[in-house]
Amino acid sequence: MESRWRKSESDTAVKIRKVFEHLKHGKVKKDQLLIVFLVGILLLVISIPAGTKKDSNTGTKKTLANSSKSSVGTTKQSEYTAYMEERLERILSQIDGAGQVQVMITWKSDGEKVVEKDRKSNEENVSEQDSQGGSRTTSSHDTQETTVYNSGSSTSGVQEPYVSKELSPQAQGVIVIAPGGDDAVVVKAGDEEITAGVANFYARYTQAQYETYFASYLGGDDMWSRNASDGKTYEESIKETLLDDLKNMALLEEHMEDYDVKLTKADKKAINDAAKEFDKANSQKKKDKVSGSKENVKRVMTLMAIEQKMRAAIVADANVKVTDEEATQKHMQYVEFDYSITSDSSSSSDTTVSEAEKKKNKETAEAFAKGAKTAEDFAAYATEQGTEAKDATFDSDSVSPSKEVVKAADKLGEGETTDVIEGDTACYVAKVTSLNDEAATETKKQSLLTEKQDKYYKKVLKKWKKEEKITVHKGSWNKISFTKLSVKAKDTSTTGTSTDSASGN
Repeated sequence: MESRWRKSESDTAVKIRKVFEHLKHGKVKKDQLLIVFLVGILLLVISIPAGTKKDSNTGTKKTLANSSKSSVGTTKQSEYTAYMEERLERILSQIDGAGQVQVMITWKSDGEKVVEKDRKSNEENVSEQDSQGGSRTTSSHDTQETTVYNSGSSTSGVQEPYVSKELSPQAQGVIVIAPGGDDAVVVKAGDEEITAGVANFYARYTQAQYETYFASYLGGDDMWSRNASDGKTYEESIKETLLDDLKNMALLEEHMEDYDVKLTKADKKAINDAAKEFDKANSQKKKDKVSGSKENVKRVMTLMAIEQKMRAAIVADANVKVTDEEATQKHMQYVEFDYSITSDSSSSSDTTVSEAEKKKNKETAEAFAKGAKTAEDFAAYATEQGTEAKDATFDSDSVSPSKEVVKAADKLGEGETTDVIEGDTACYVAKVTSLNDEAATETKKQSLLTEKQDKYYKKVLKKWKKEEKITVHKGSWNKISFTKLSVKAKDTSTTGTSTDSASGN
């Protein structure tokens, strides 16, 4: 298992790049997208910058006060409130299953500084006798207070009172919102459950790979809000794919006994070691953002391992085959004579080719074709004529170098050369050099076999989905937003250092 996961970053990048090249042009089905991401999790850690953060609920920025400035006298009331709310949020977030905690504090008082004063008291008693022999005593009490000032003066020249003590603000009320996000169930199939925390980590892991490797392909910082080929934003499209994949993984876990699939001790050790590695490599704040607890990481990796093993067991039961006739690939060499295209405007798509240019180009191609038909070595002849022969393998369904060339070459025998084939942007002359390219045929055979196995695999999953009751709680799933939190991945597989280049909100 470990060897399957321990792919280099470059290998992963190459696979994903191919998907994105197709994705930009709408050539990839949504259920194919996730396949390329299920590698390398043992070595990937999520990188999220710390510091100032954007409050997702209010859209305002909250800056934490320095922990040493805990008294009212050293910070403003608003900063003190933000500091105390953030501190309480951090503490409560450590509780398993608390989810994304939010705290609001209201105050009964703003705090008070008690200034030192000197007090002098005078008391006087006066006794008096009246004419009738009676007596009375009156008392008077006088107190004088004088503010005590610090010795010396401030920089402004004004004396500052001596503060004997400071009273902290009195809290009037505390509101705590703790949705228990990690305990909420997002997907349930039979007895198997996938919690919001597990779903969030799985989604963030995928998001990190998109943003790390291919943000430039999809529009940079605002990639997730851009429209995908299916009319949805990239965030909507990818999240839909991920949710479907979570359903599949829950189903696969539910049916493990059907195929006698189990995780070995080695599998479990690799998963446990990787979870520990992830835990050590990331701060608590970063792990909280992506629900990256050791339990969630282990759960995600376990589901991925089960998926791999179950797919292998299911396709082994498919008993599908590919015949040589289905897979046979021919080989051709061809020369392309491009039309000289002139632009009528600043738009690169607004181009024209004159009929005179087409005619001239075709004449050149016809002269080449005449000589090529008798040339012993097509490629060598092309070089002699100041051009270059290119190689291509093909069958009747191929579209490269063009459908017109493939259609013409497919009718020829080995060693035969086509006439001039006219296309939209070029003329072609091709020679069939082999009716059975063995290497290409074997590659095609494996490709067709994988396609048939995938078809069978999906058929089994589709059958289970009809038979099993699958429950989805979209409320928790919809809370996961790629636009509100940016994550990138760092790979520690080759070096002991890594680069944190993520920008998070």
